[in-house]
Amino acid sequence: MMKRLLPLILVLLMMLSVAIPVGAAETATGPPYITKTYSPDILRTASGTRQSMIFTDATTGMPSYCLDYDRTPPSPNSLDTTNAFDPATIFDPATFTGLKSLLLAGYPYSTGNGLSDAEAQGCTQFAVWCWTYETMGYGLDPANYSAIPGKEHIYEYFISLMEAARNQSLPDQRLSAPDISMQRAGDVLTGQTIVEVQGLNGGYTLDMSMLPEGMTVSGYTGNDGDVLTFTAPLSFAGQRLSLQDILHGHDERSALNLLWYDNTDPSMQRMSISTLDMNALALTGDIALDCQGAGSLRLLKKSSEENVFLAGATYALYDSDTGELLCELTTDEHGEASIELAAGSYHLLEQVAPTGYELSPDVTAFSLEHYEEKTVIVKDRPIRPVGERPSVPSGKGPSRTMPKTGDASRGGLSALALLFGSSLIALCLRTVRKRSA
Repeated sequence: MMKRLLPLILVLLMMLSVAIPVGAAETATGPPYITKTYSPDILRTASGTRQSMIFTDATTGMPSYCLDYDRTPPSPNSLDTTNAFDPATIFDPATFTGLKSLLLAGYPYSTGNGLSDAEAQGCTQFAVWCWTYETMGYGLDPANYSAIPGKEHIYEYFISLMEAARNQSLPDQRLSAPDISMQRAGDVLTGQTIVEVQGLNGGYTLDMSMLPEGMTVSGYTGNDGDVLTFTAPLSFAGQRLSLQDILHGHDERSALNLLWYDNTDPSMQRMSISTLDMNALALTGDIALDCQGAGSLRLLKKSSEENVFLAGATYALYDSDTGELLCELTTDEHGEASIELAAGSYHLLEQVAPTGYELSPDVTAFSLEHYEEKTVIVKDRPIRPVGERPSVPSGKGPSRTMPKTGDASRGGLSALALLFGSSLIALCLRTVRKRSA
């Protein structure tokens, strides 16, 4: 029986030897995510010159930087590139900003003055460990390092990275556009702004999805100095719009190009891997559009009795809704004063009357609609001497003839004659009636 089973047992043992590899009890090896080499001698210490370990993403060839000097260097397959972590939850804000600053100032975004790629990467790795020493108490003390004779430019590059971290000096990148005052142009509103782009190697783009329905923009090229023209329907009048993050600035020196990965072995260092995507979003910018529709007031000052425009009248202008004094307006030699105002309700009160005219106590109220041009006419009466009556213009009012000297006595005699004649007639009539009776 055993003789018959022996061949079968041998076959099963051979199958098991193939299915179970040697060392199966050990941790399975994964793909080599990173590779390790060494930089040339780049810095000097009291005991001699120093190299730096430098790591590279095995897939992309991009530099990878160790973050935790108090842990052991990562093994080639220990970095978990599927498990990114948020460095803001690990480092305090100052440490994190400093890390971003020195990494974006270091390799591969710059190589300093005449450094090789390996030298620049080695300096950047040293700067990371020195920065965590200064801020978190573990790493390398930068005071222990100095320049190798003949390689002072390498030490200067290293110090520049440390200064970028200490000063929190993120790349000098700007993307902005002044606010736009939209003006009426026929049956639409229109306005322009000039885009300022600085330090963005990938230029900028417009997020057209941020435009409200009915609004258009023209003049875009993606370059510094673009004159953007916005056009909107009149229905936007009275609004103030903020197009948040409509401007997208692109540059390889973007914090989004810094990828942060944990290690599968907690005793090994976490890493940051740099990328060089020039289209990465580096920063955003807003554009504000003021469609408040400012109107205008034209104040005219006239005499109440003559068609004369009066200079020197001063009026206080108030916001009727709040009672706030906005300004004072004084009429010029043409009797005119003007001002631009937002749509709303206002009133005027005279403060100083023109010379020779009475100060008016009247409150002159008016309102403005969006883009309305309004003219308000106010009048003052001339100051007259006591007892003097206003003159009546010719052709107006009843005509009067003043009596001449002596006319009063003649009038009295005429009245007496009339009275005597009337009495005489009455007496005659009575006599006639008696005789008839």
